[in-house]
Amino acid sequence: MSPTDMLQRAPAFFWYCLIVLCIALPFGLGKYVEFNSPGAFDSGAYLHSARQVLDGARPGVDERVSARMGTLLVNMLGISLCGFNECGPEIVQTVLQSIALMFMFLTLHRLYGLWPAGVSVFVAATYLSAPLLAETGNVKEQYMISCMVIGICCCVFRHLGGPWWWGILTGFFLAWGPLFKQTGMSAIVAVGFFVMLKPLLKMWSWKKTFQDILLLFTGAFISLGPVYVWLYSIRAPFEYWPYAKIWWILFPGSGTRVSSYISSGWAMVTLDEVMRNVLGYYLFLFLPIALALSSIFLNSLIAISSRKKPAQASYFSGHKGLTVLFSGWWMLDMAFVWISPRSYGQYYLPLIASAAMLAGSGTAVLSEKLRPFPKPLKISLLSVLSLLVLVMSLPVYVGITHSPYTKNPYRDPRTGAMERRYGLILKFREISTQKKSGYLSPWEKIGLYIREHSEPADRIFVWGWYPGIYVQSQRLSATRYAFTSEMHVTDPERFSVMIQGIVSDFEKRRPKFIVDSRKQHFPWNRPPLELWPNLPPGCRSLKEEELQSAHDPALLTQYELTWSAYLRKQFGNDEAERFLVMKPLREYIRKRYKKILQIGPHVLIEMDGAGGRDRKSND
Repeated sequence: MSPTDMLQRAPAFFWYCLIVLCIALPFGLGKYVEFNSPGAFDSGAYLHSARQVLDGARPGVDERVSARMGTLLVNMLGISLCGFNECGPEIVQTVLQSIALMFMFLTLHRLYGLWPAGVSVFVAATYLSAPLLAETGNVKEQYMISCMVIGICCCVFRHLGGPWWWGILTGFFLAWGPLFKQTGMSAIVAVGFFVMLKPLLKMWSWKKTFQDILLLFTGAFISLGPVYVWLYSIRAPFEYWPYAKIWWILFPGSGTRVSSYISSGWAMVTLDEVMRNVLGYYLFLFLPIALALSSIFLNSLIAISSRKKPAQASYFSGHKGLTVLFSGWWMLDMAFVWISPRSYGQYYLPLIASAAMLAGSGTAVLSEKLRPFPKPLKISLLSVLSLLVLVMSLPVYVGITHSPYTKNPYRDPRTGAMERRYGLILKFREISTQKKSGYLSPWEKIGLYIREHSEPADRIFVWGWYPGIYVQSQRLSATRYAFTSEMHVTDPERFSVMIQGIVSDFEKRRPKFIVDSRKQHFPWNRPPLELWPNLPPGCRSLKEEELQSAHDPALLTQYELTWSAYLRKQFGNDEAERFLVMKPLREYIRKRYKKILQIGPHVLIEMDGAGGRDRKSND
């Protein structure tokens, strides 16, 4: 290039560098936070199950796996790469998300140009990295989103006249979305609707439509085939096979894996509560939602305008019709967050990606309207709009003052003053401070104590929903029921089966340590069902030491009756029955274990005596 050509290219090169920098900043900060935020909950459960399966356990038989098959396989890959820790899955997630964001940029740049692509990918990278939503890097929604984005982008390239293999890649990646979470069906439904709509709108011939459908199924078959072969080879129960629920819908009499996660959860909350929670998170996501709604509005105006001008080409011809695909995908993601009564932050991640893709068409309309303007003025206006987007995304960086879930203000526990939380910059500073001071949370301290006072071959058990203790301690569970987050929503009969299964497993392989995590969980209005009990209301005259030694049958009977009566009065018969069916597990632990320490809410119980011989008692 001559010096003159280089000068002419310099402005474009500058804008590319600026966009890459703006995208890399939130992405890099987000990854730093994720890699330095140990996962106490879901991530620990995924890793524990993956480690057990790698060691030969069968999902659903030797290990009650909570992760869907895609999440399980990714965690198995991560452990194979980096050992029994979160580093491997986080690396896999980082690679997948990087590829997905590059696909998004290339696709939107091809469709709409540099500025719309830059704005969209900046919004996606920022909000997908938000600590309020992203949590640790080992999050099933993040894997699912990457597959959906890549699949949608492949569909776009196929629609733009790309070769047949784009159709196969579309099916290949979209088929994996539901393997991480069921809501991955949103992209599949959106693509299916769009493919069937194209011949009706004269965008595609019926012959080519049937070819595309065949390519989609071929890609799905290629990607899922090895998974089915592996599941068959390890004789995994059919309920763990991908898309097994579709078979159950088609053939209801074949049996199903009953889940209380949704149905029982809705029985414990009201629609008003769920609505307040969802709208609270929608407010935090105001920028991507506003961009998506603006895109739908602007493109609707253009579509209506094109119909009023017969001489003008149809709105749906060419790439403009892709707004239908992006809109359908986004609206499904917006609707799917209403399915669960629990409004966890990660549930809102999928609608960010689809909103960002949809936002590209809206910003392209604005860019096109500014085309007649002089170039300096056009660049100035686009710069102002970009700055506005940056300012509106500031809550992701500086944090928020009120919980989107409860609407209560965040306060400093020491001074009571209102404070900001969940900002990328705040998290960066917090992690740096914790590293310097060597800070560990209570569950990490419990895990570290177990690791230092046990052998690698020893087994443990964590009651409740703190499976991260398994990873921190580098020890595996002595029972196939390694964790539970549904103790308050599972019906007493099924809960009794689980308790009996735990006791049965303990008889075969007794854990050296048991952790009573005392995790207060959904619906968050009742006390935890502890293994090592606190004194219940009505038993305040008892000494805790007496209750823990547990030699007096009258004392134990008083405890059982008083605590169950309290639960029955406050929360209904089912909660009282859940407490009562736990009695065999409490008795087993009381006879063979002793409490050795408590860190935060977590109580650590150790096998009592050499070899864990049963303690003599009068009960």
